[in-house]
Amino acid sequence: MTLSQIDHIFLSRVCSGTAGGLPGILLTLAGMGKEGMSVNVRGPPDLYLLVDAMKSFIPNAAMGHIRSALHMDGSDEVASASSKKFGRLFAPINDEVVKISVVLLPPRCSKVFSGSHLTEDLQAQWMNLIAEVALIPGELSVVCICELPEVKGKSNPDKAAALGVERGPKYSQLQSGNLVESDHQNIMKVHPCDVMEPSVPGPIVLLVDCPTLSRLQELSSLQSLTPYYSNSSEQHVEMCKKVNCLIYLSPVSVTNTTAKNIDIPILKSSSRIAARLNFLCPQFFAAPGFWSLQQLKSLPSVSKFPKELSLPTSCQTIYAENLLKFHLLPYKDLGLDNSGVRATISRTEILNELTSKIPEIISASEHITQLWRENNGTTEEPLLHVTPLPSCLEGADEAVKGLRCIWISHIHADHHAGLARILALRRDLLNETPHEPLIVIGPQQLEIFLERYQILEDLDMQFLDCRDTTKASWETFESNEDNDANESANRLKSMIRETGLRALNSVPVIHCPQAYGIVLKSADRTDIIGKKIPGWKIVYCGDTRPCPELVEASRGATVLIHEACQ
Repeated sequence: MTLSQIDHIFLSRVCSGTAGGLPGILLTLAGMGKEGMSVNVRGPPDLYLLVDAMKSFIPNAAMGHIRSALHMDGSDEVASASSKKFGRLFAPINDEVVKISVVLLPPRCSKVFSGSHLTEDLQAQWMNLIAEVALIPGELSVVCICELPEVKGKSNPDKAAALGVERGPKYSQLQSGNLVESDHQNIMKVHPCDVMEPSVPGPIVLLVDCPTLSRLQELSSLQSLTPYYSNSSEQHVEMCKKVNCLIYLSPVSVTNTTAKNIDIPILKSSSRIAARLNFLCPQFFAAPGFWSLQQLKSLPSVSKFPKELSLPTSCQTIYAENLLKFHLLPYKDLGLDNSGVRATISRTEILNELTSKIPEIISASEHITQLWRENNGTTEEPLLHVTPLPSCLEGADEAVKGLRCIWISHIHADHHAGLARILALRRDLLNETPHEPLIVIGPQQLEIFLERYQILEDLDMQFLDCRDTTKASWETFESNEDNDANESANRLKSMIRETGLRALNSVPVIHCPQAYGIVLKSADRTDIIGKKIPGWKIVYCGDTRPCPELVEASRGATVLIHEACQ
């Protein structure tokens, strides 16, 4: 399936982990063709909060049709999240193709948020809802139930012949749903249903997003889901619905399972290139995320499905893999399809292929290693030992936890749309550790987006406008006797000193409104014999067109990073 074939998107929850890619999809669809394309987006009632945040950088024409999954009667989406609707079954889509129902799961406890950029009307409605249902924005979630129509039985030619309708024009009419005359004298008419095989109930898929164990326990108490997981012996057979596939989204902390996907790179070609470059010069190129054979053998088997969900013993638990499919129709193909799942590939296989095709690369790699030793005065070999994680993941959490400042050049989705996810991840990683909020430097539009988004989930950050970090602004700040009032600027100034920098200056550039480049300067240092070593200077252009301000700021740069659009 291509992106242009998507007409509906359902969000099980609204947070950076589930909806972080939505802005990119909407903008991509809006740019397709002459008039662009739109998509229907549905989710829990707090979806409108994400919409309100995205309006700060996504044009209305690109927003598509976004509404709450419970928005069915023309009433406001906030009002539709009343406490009476928790645990009830709603069907926002019900046509001849599919019926998609949702169950709104109740939140756990209350927490008050405010947003100065929300309209007074939306703020009032949101606060009323918080008071009514003890709501945490971002804690709402829905269970999606996808039910296909029953599969009609096929006409049985043997049954038709027994009733006096042989193969031919009459049988064709019977197949078309028409009454036909029987060739037997004792039978007047033959109805299509007389020769049909029994119909088969349509396939049913449940999608359950379960981020915590407490949420898993709530699922088993919802009466609206009882027909989908109760045994027929416990209730009337006609009330039971057989679920063909349960898609269970949950972190490892809940399922106690082991991740399998890292041994099968999603981007196989790029992983192959990375492995080759790492072989040639491991000092510069990190190894890709292949697990060694020893690591794969040491992985524990996938644990049983959480007992809280009480699945029947007849159910088969499959751990999802990249490109694994589940066919719903045609009915004869119902079930899992792993034909697209890529076979595991090892670093050893790639390197054997490389050295057999280019034997001289072995000596080239040895030569690079020798040059590295001579120029760095070390005999240490690059780290190639087996670790609990692939080398591309080693230290990733520590790197995120160690972030002190993030600088954003301008409001285009490819530059800032993933910011909320990074901030939320850092917040979770530092949850039990005393720390200061991360400093985010960016255009004023970014502050509007982040402030609106923080109503959904706390991002644990402190914002500073790029305008306050220009060279002229820093000079004004230094000369102002009352500069203690600007907490963010003082924190940034302290961070600059602690990291060995001498300056961090934003430079207005010519791109979109409120676009900036940046200049970073390190402090001078002294070597062991007392010789002064000038500090380096790095300039990043921020997608600018030719710009005299940046040309001037780039003079004497050690490195100029020039990123530009076509």
